[in-house]
This record gives sequence, structure tokens and C-alpha cells, in this order.
Amino acid sequence: MIRTNIFLFFFCIIINANCDIKIDLSRNLEKRYNIPTEYTINLLTSYKYQDFIIKTMDKPAEAMPWNRYKKIFLNNNKINDGVTYFKNNKKDILTVANKFNFPPEILVAILGVESNYGKYKFSIKAVDALCTLAFHYERRAKYFLNELEYFILYTFKNNIDPNMILSSYAGAIGLPQFMPSSIIKYGYDFDGDNMVDLNNSTKDVLASIANYLTKKGWQHNGHVAYYINKPKDLQISHLVNKTYSVKTLKDKITNLKIPVNNDVACKIMQIDSDNNQYDYWVIFKNFDVLKTYNHSNKYALAVYLLSNELKKSF
Repeated sequence: MIRTNIFLFFFCIIINANCDIKIDLSRNLEKRYNIPTEYTINLLTSYKYQDFIIKTMDKPAEAMPWNRYKKIFLNNNKINDGVTYFKNNKKDILTVANKFNFPPEILVAILGVESNYGKYKFSIKAVDALCTLAFHYERRAKYFLNELEYFILYTFKNNIDPNMILSSYAGAIGLPQFMPSSIIKYGYDFDGDNMVDLNNSTKDVLASIANYLTKKGWQHNGHVAYYINKPKDLQISHLVNKTYSVKTLKDKITNLKIPVNNDVACKIMQIDSDNNQYDYWVIFKNFDVLKTYNHSNKYALAVYLLSNELKKSF
């Protein structure tokens, strides 16, 4: 204990920024998971602050209009690459899909949106991203401090050099872009090597996605979303974000035709198309489940529509 206190004393002398928070973090990890204080402190003194991360956090791609956003993920290259990925990994994809009773096209679509099927190469150190956000991004510092804690736990538990893990600017890791807490809570060791590897193990990557969305409430054979092809003079904005039965919604919207049982719960989603114009969709439970992966309506819709295109060739 004396040795640890001396170590922390000199740590605060060297780096006094957020010193109390960092010491509390190191002590909490030692108390809860037996992670040596020195391990945590050494990591917290090695990170490099990245100013561009702070600036990027407030300018996400999801802020652009839907008509621009969807072109990033719904194009011939993305679809063709997804079909190729399926053909190259068909056995693993179908094995995971069968185990979790989960649609294979959703698995592949998420990889397409998150990392271009693993072809996108991340170049930011996860420790730099997470520490920058935990200690310098006040608006969401609490969230990222929690993610930093899980990151340290993940690396220590699996004997991984934390400085070797690359991530997105927000600290998401691997092909499926899991935040560290999701790796700990939902990561699935499907290849049986006693470690969840989201960079090099196709089986772990696919099973982790399926496990995550299943645990979040994905309904087998459930509906996701249907576009409302409404007349220009029909006003339905007042119906947005309220829960209805399909029957009630059909009573409110003339000629609404969707192949769903009348007693199923649903909502209307409004999405900014472009130039102050809006598209409207009927969304269901599984759409909300997709949003647990990323809270953006545009993200969930892009995944769903890409999966529909991919399914045509599976």
C-alpha cells in the first residue's frame, strides 16, 4: 500500500490534469478486478491527447440529410462487396445465424456499415481516443470514462497490449465496432480460444453481433420498417414517435398497406430527406433494436436497407 501511494504521489506531480479522476479509476479497477494500480497509471500516462477527436464528435455523419447519408452505404460497391463477403465466409455466417436464429443479411450489413466488411483500416489508438474523450470531452465524459474502464479490463484480462489496439475516433473496436463495455458484456468467443477477438476471428465477430442484438431483444421473423408512400397533401407529422397498433395506424392513414398483423405495435418515424423535406416510415421493435447499436434513425435504416439488397443475392 505504501509503495502504491508513493507511486500515485509522483504520478500526480508529473500529470496533475484530472489527477483525482485517474487515481479513483485506478483504485476502482484494482478493488473490483485486481488490476494493479501501476498497470492503469502507466496506461493513463502514455496516451496522447487528440484534438481532432473532440472536433469530430460534434460533427457525426448522421447529422447530414438522409439522401446524402444513404449514398455512403447504399451503393453498388457496398452491395457487391457484401455479397463477396458472404460468399467468402458463408459457412461461418450461416453457422452463427442458425445458432442465434438471426438473419444473416443483418450480420453482413452491420459489418458493411461499420467497417466496410473489415476493409476499412482504423488508425487511432483506442487508448488515445478513450482517454481524450474521458478527460477532455465534458459533455460525455462520464460515458467515456466508463468505456475506458472496460477497455482497461478487457486488455488486462486478455493480456493484450492496450497500445496496440486501434479504434474509431470514438473508441469503438474491431470489425463490428464494439465499444469496450459491449465487448465485455456481449462479446462472444465462438472459435473457442478463450478470447473475444473482434479483429481477426470471423466467428467471434459474427457471433458477437448476433449475441448483442439478440440480447437487446431482436424478434425472430419480426418486422423492421416500411416506407410510407404518402400523397403530398397528406399530413402525418402529428403521428410521429407515438405508439399505435397497425390497425389504428391504418385507420389514421388512408390506403396504408403494410403486410403486418393488425395487433402489432408500431410507430411513425420522420427522417429529414433533403431541403426541408421528410420521408416517413412505419417502424417496429426490431428497428429500435438496431438503434441500440447506434442511436441514429439513419444508421438503423441504412443497415436495414443494405440488408434487403444483400439478401437478394444470398
